Amino acid sequence: MKEEGLSRRAAADRMRVSAASAVRWTKEYETSGSLRAKRLGGDRRSRRIEEHAGYILGVVKRQPDITAKELRERLINNGTGTFSTSVIWRFLARKGLTYKKDWTRRRAAPRGCEGEPPAVV
Repeated sequence: MKEEGLSRRAAADRMRVSAASAVRWTKEYETSGSLRAKRLGGDRRSRRIEEHAGYILGVVKRQPDITAKELRERLINNGTGTFSTSVIWRFLARKGLTYKKDWTRRRAAPRGCEGEPPAVV
């Protein structure tokens, strides 16, 4: 932007974007020389749990009905690391190790029908 005589903020005003965006884009151009947009989204933190993939998959192979919560406790007790159950669930989903509910639990009961039916007086 300065190459054309405008400050970053003036260029941001002209292009109707925030000054912060103009500053970031200019800095990226000065650093890399590229005008291409960076990739959006994506996974930035799964590397940590992937480091323990062998251990986790071994546990799941020995105990296929283990829950994410039980697996989390086992990882903590083993000293492997602390992961949330959602991180563990996403890891298992990436590996194709998710389980569907069994047929008897597919339907939800009507509201207020938990437990035994009320006694008739």
